[in-house]
Amino acid sequence: MQKLSEKNYRRAADNCASAACAADASQTLDKKETQAIDFLRAIARSISQPLYFAYSGGKDSDIIYHLAKKAKVPFVGVYNNTTIDRPGTITHVKSKGDIEIIQPRRTFFQLIEHRGLPSTFQRICCAKLKELYIGQHVITGVRAAESTPRRLKYKEPTACFVHKSGKTSQRYMPILFWSDNEVEEYIAQEAIKCHPWYYEPDGTFCVKKRIGCLGCPMPEQRGIQDFVRYPKLLRRWCQALAVYRNTRPVLGTTITYYRDEYENMYHNLFNKRIAELIEQQQTNDRDFARMKLQNYFNIELPPPQSPLENLIKTTPLKPAK
Repeated sequence: MQKLSEKNYRRAADNCASAACAADASQTLDKKETQAIDFLRAIARSISQPLYFAYSGGKDSDIIYHLAKKAKVPFVGVYNNTTIDRPGTITHVKSKGDIEIIQPRRTFFQLIEHRGLPSTFQRICCAKLKELYIGQHVITGVRAAESTPRRLKYKEPTACFVHKSGKTSQRYMPILFWSDNEVEEYIAQEAIKCHPWYYEPDGTFCVKKRIGCLGCPMPEQRGIQDFVRYPKLLRRWCQALAVYRNTRPVLGTTITYYRDEYENMYHNLFNKRIAELIEQQQTNDRDFARMKLQNYFNIELPPPQSPLENLIKTTPLKPAK
């Protein structure tokens, strides 16, 4: 079978999403609201256990919250505090009055200190902070229009989710096939108050914005934009990364690729392949990564706290199991 290129993969995904939503497209927003409310009521009638609501603080969660109230179904609202969410999120969650805030065992920066930087290949923060088991039956605001992977993954508004702990939960997605335009229209129609992040200075609502964790490496360029907006956040990431490098065994790990925490962070943000970093190490001075980060994000960074030459002398030689 011929392997699909990235371009053809995305085209196939878009075609798949269009086909899956074809019957939905002609429906009016009022009809979609009625279907979502009926769906929520049917779930509540069919289960004997509590119905949980995974509230994120985002616009889609606000719509689900509004629909659940309209449907008058009992639910337990839960917000998992990632400790790295956008400013104003906790305040917005508390404004609902009936959403329980769950604190993690480790904060985001403690996770970096223990496990290193998150990446598209190592989504430690999602597993430990966001995708926690809260109950067997869970409502979410997932929509197919949010991303290509979601369009490919979800074809029905119910799905079984397997957590890292091994526990499973049944997920219900009442607005799975709502478009961005329908979300924007419904929020205006129902006068739903969303997180301040969605509003431009002139009060215009921007449906394309997403809440998410600050610095998240998943959306392309989003993490970099967050560090531009909040440069002190970059310093905090680097400090936590230095702790990780200073307390982990060196040999047999990727720590040896980077001469200090700044090269590690620079590669995480800007380089696609380790070969690119090695080339830059050979053609630039020892402090090039720190200088580039300082100039790009307009922030003063202290000298490296975890230089590789010191780590090799002071840390265990046995690789981590």
